[in-house]
Amino acid sequence: MAGASESTLIHRETRALVLLITIAVAAFVLTRAVAHANQERRQRDAQAWFARGTSAWQRGDAELAAQQLRRAAALEPPNLPVRLALAAALTSANAVGEARSVLLEARAGAPENADVSLALGRLEAAHGDPSATISAYQSALNDLWRQSDAPARYQIRSELAHYLLAHAQRGRALSVLLILTADMPDTAVAHADVGRMMLAAGEPARALAQLQQSLALTPSDQAVQLSAGQAAFGAGDDVEALGHLRAAADLGPARDLAAVIALALSHDPLLPRLTAAERERRLRAGLQQVKDRLAGCVTSPDSTPDIAGLALQVQTFENSLAARSKRRGEPVVDLIDDGVELIARVENETTGCGVASPLDQALSLIGRRHEARS
Repeated sequence: MAGASESTLIHRETRALVLLITIAVAAFVLTRAVAHANQERRQRDAQAWFARGTSAWQRGDAELAAQQLRRAAALEPPNLPVRLALAAALTSANAVGEARSVLLEARAGAPENADVSLALGRLEAAHGDPSATISAYQSALNDLWRQSDAPARYQIRSELAHYLLAHAQRGRALSVLLILTADMPDTAVAHADVGRMMLAAGEPARALAQLQQSLALTPSDQAVQLSAGQAAFGAGDDVEALGHLRAAADLGPARDLAAVIALALSHDPLLPRLTAAERERRLRAGLQQVKDRLAGCVTSPDSTPDIAGLALQVQTFENSLAARSKRRGEPVVDLIDDGVELIARVENETTGCGVASPLDQALSLIGRRHEARS
């Protein structure tokens, strides 16, 4: 009897244990089902608020979009597209500090996400300091290391180079541009954009190479012809510059610069393959032009140089030319360099005497070219 009683007790306890386990499993399953249902409901609600916020954003209502996207972000915190959209709406609504906080929190949760770093870089570029901007852009680049990421790397480096140039950091911009060319697409637009940035970075020869590649694809683009002309001019190749500028003749800046370059080429006594007589003729024409310039300076209210002193120097030089010509009966080629330097000095020291004519600008250019070659 005692054995039967003990067996009954064990049987009861076993049934109780099985019942408890069953209840626990059922409770666990129920809890998971409820949690899953709650999660699905939160996701649906977040998606609905995201859709409303996106719609408000597309309508141009940044404040309403920010309110609705805040609710979406609160319902689904890990959702990066929601946080990126929220940051954009906040920025547009002038809530820059909150937008920065949203992006920093997103980056803390996803430190290797290039989209978040890029969004932060763009925010700092518009509203922050240069060091924060550069750091964020560099973080975005560090996250794009695969070969397939080349288009994204090019876009980011292009943005960064534009930013650096706008903030007078030409050296850093050039470093970015030199790396950027490895990922750039072979399109007319890309070559033109990089060429113009190279020109702004103080590298006209590299700029010209890029702009020529752009023109090889779209030779009729006058805006690129103008940029190529400016790059060739900056590189000291006036003949090449003139060709590009004349191809962009419908653009005012191209016409103006082309006129100055053409005058410089037709008045420069130091160009190769000129006869001695032609060199002297050009020199005398330049001297006459600066004499006229000095005469106009006398009546200019903005005149500051020693007009009489400069006029005396020009007259003395002309007397030397006349004496040498009379004595030797031949052109005075050995005085050409000194004459060009004198003409350039007069042009440079009379910049305050009203607007310089195209010929005056050309004579100043001739002096700069001579100085560069010396």
